[in-house]
Amino acid sequence: MSSAPDRGSRVQSVDDVFTAVANRHRRRLLDLLLDEPQSVSALAARFDMRRPGVSEHLKVLKDAGLVSEARHGRERIYRVDAERLRAVAAPAVGAPRTAP
Repeated sequence: MSSAPDRGSRVQSVDDVFTAVANRHRRRLLDLLLDEPQSVSALAARFDMRRPGVSEHLKVLKDAGLVSEARHGRERIYRVDAERLRAVAAPAVGAPRTAP
């Protein structure tokens, strides 16, 4: 067996990313998280949506590999995985995969 990545799974992964960012609320969450890591509560305060709704959007972003979470006490702090975002977006717009 080969240890090379399966093209089918890579395509699915890219599809997951584009599906995740197709929603305007999730794009806004990414924008806010690019500024600084934030808790669900802090993010929910910026939307006309309750925390469970924000959590669902964050789960989609996390499943697509665009954000990560870390527990700090009772809160979960989310941050953007900028390298993952760059790696997926670059080929889609014809840019090189690595930043200069």
